[in-house]
Amino acid sequence: MKVALLNVKFSPNLGDGLLSECLERALEDSGHRIEIRSVDLAGRTAFSGGNAFRGPLLSLIQRLPTMLRYPLTYAMLSLLVRYRLRRGYADLLADVDAVVLGGGNLIADSDLNFPIKIASALHEAARRDLPVAVFGVGVGDTWSPIGKAAFRHAFATARLVDVTVRDRRSQKVWKRLFAGDAIPASGLAQDPGLLAAARYGVAAAPDRGPIGLCLTHPVLLRYHAADDHVHGDIETWFGRFAQALVAAGHRVLLFTNGSPEDRRLRDGIGPGLVAASKGAITCAPDVATPGELVQFIAGCSLIVAHRMHACIAAHAVGIPAIGLSWDPKLDSFFAVAGRGDFMATPNKMPLDALVALVARALHEPLDEAARAALIARSRADVDRLAGLLVDAVDRRG
Repeated sequence: MKVALLNVKFSPNLGDGLLSECLERALEDSGHRIEIRSVDLAGRTAFSGGNAFRGPLLSLIQRLPTMLRYPLTYAMLSLLVRYRLRRGYADLLADVDAVVLGGGNLIADSDLNFPIKIASALHEAARRDLPVAVFGVGVGDTWSPIGKAAFRHAFATARLVDVTVRDRRSQKVWKRLFAGDAIPASGLAQDPGLLAAARYGVAAAPDRGPIGLCLTHPVLLRYHAADDHVHGDIETWFGRFAQALVAAGHRVLLFTNGSPEDRRLRDGIGPGLVAASKGAITCAPDVATPGELVQFIAGCSLIVAHRMHACIAAHAVGIPAIGLSWDPKLDSFFAVAGRGDFMATPNKMPLDALVALVARALHEPLDEAARAALIARSRADVDRLAGLLVDAVDRRG
């Protein structure tokens, strides 16, 4: 049975590829002879360093007034889908048996990006009467009328056989978005990134490495963040925090999830911090694949990150993480993992308090029974999905 997996697997943010590869392998290992076909919604076919022009473009879009912003992005994305992406969706779905829209914060409206692309892909699935499952997605809470209408129409016309989201907040938003429509209610499924240790054969290193500080460029934080979570000079804050960790006796390794904007931030502030710290702060080299990212994280004693899947990968391999609050999805994961005490809001928590939280996380062991149970639930959720897909394809004949 061939299953098309729709998401953004080849995003330069390797966290997206991590969850996609984990979901692919878990479906293949479910015992149902499932063959996966990856369909990247942006038309990418391999991991790469990303587009250097994306950051300036996002910055420009953020500065546009709303009356110009949505018409412009709607026109650009509609042309992109019509003349480049839709044919690719059609070709990749031509001989599959079922479709999974799965993994990541896909039900979201960042200047219409996902609504327009996903609606087009699901239109191709509907044309072929393919069973479609929505699996373990995050659901955003800020919507344009066009974005909401695009998703409503796409889900109402697709042959949806199951819907799961990854946390209760997403479940509430899904209900609010689609209540009264001919669209199934959503269940819950754990993020497949929790299967990273098994997928890549990686476990926490036996010897404590440095603290991994994941750098995220402020243009990305401000583009997606809750309004009150990103203030001030984030670049300077990263430097001050790294230096505070060194003053407390820690070694610090600056790394990124792969985004070109994040790498540019590391290359901008890293050399000065390395020189001033006399080697206590170092910069990690670029990683090219999700597996390399997980391997790197497993060598740290702890990570501190805005990036959700850096934190999920750490939890999967048994490394403590501290989440830097900026998007409700990260708070939701830490709550699911029972680690809500280890969320911090940079612009609201003094540096000495955050350094103390790092010390606490290093000295309080993870609840291994709870961690194992969460990973087992993630595996069971994928197995359930595989069974549903087989049944749906069998009923279709």
